[in-house]
Amino acid sequence: GEMWRNPPPPAKSYVTKWGRDRYSRGSYSFIPVGATLGDVKKYGEPVDGRLYFAGEGTSLWDPSVAHGAYATGVFSAWDVMQA
Repeated sequence: GEMWRNPPPPAKSYVTKWGRDRYSRGSYSFIPVGATLGDVKKYGEPVDGRLYFAGEGTSLWDPSVAHGAYATGVFSAWDVMQA
């Protein structure tokens, strides 16, 4: 689509060092026993059309992996642009 043709450069970026982050230590999300995909979907829903969420923990298709985080970021960015 059009959004892939000429994306603007990032205004700012930040490289994380999970191995050195004393809070994450390379963590990722998981769907606990008893949870459903409906719970994951609810977790990723926007709030009041103003606060959007992305990340591997909100992915219905690829939870717990980097490409799930990337995809939900793209989807959320698209939603923000349409809002």
